[in-house]
Amino acid sequence: MVFTLFCHVNANCIILSFALQRRTQHSKNSLTGLKSHNITYLRIVLIMVCFAFKGAAVMTAVERLQIFEEVCRKEGLKITHQRLEIFKELLQSDDHPTVERLYVRLRTRLPTISLDTVYRTLTTLEQHGLIARVQTLENQARFEARMEEHHHAICKKCGKITDFYWEFPEEPGLPDEILNWGLIFKKSLTLHGLCTQCRHEK
Repeated sequence: MVFTLFCHVNANCIILSFALQRRTQHSKNSLTGLKSHNITYLRIVLIMVCFAFKGAAVMTAVERLQIFEEVCRKEGLKITHQRLEIFKELLQSDDHPTVERLYVRLRTRLPTISLDTVYRTLTTLEQHGLIARVQTLENQARFEARMEEHHHAICKKCGKITDFYWEFPEEPGLPDEILNWGLIFKKSLTLHGLCTQCRHEK
């Protein structure tokens, strides 16, 4: 299978991922043995490539919202008022909220929304590569809408998650079994420790 990537610095660059999905659905010889969930995962990978296309620059909220709307249209997801408000709330949140925290914030302007709706919407958006789940040591999942490659520093005491940007070296001393494992498309670093404020608290 041959892929041609036409990159435009706008939401239309995302179109490659959907072209890939359609081809694999109609061709038995394309990516033999690839299951549906693998197709979804590969689509998410390509979406993240499009997010990173602008290099080290951080995407604006307007650009992220444009990509959100484009992906929903390409995937056949209805851009409902609740779905849009949930994404916008997560987009403007810098504390990586839990489902419950996001639900409380949304109820001020969406009084009829349910916790289950928020949970199911986040799950759907995550499956389509529009948001990400942040892995922490807590039992509750945390979410973010910032999809360009970045890293996290997590305070073990207050739970605050701080985003930071840092480019890995080309070969960061990975062991041979990982270097020979396959294609690495994303490198993510998570730091666990105590933030400055918690360190100085008695």
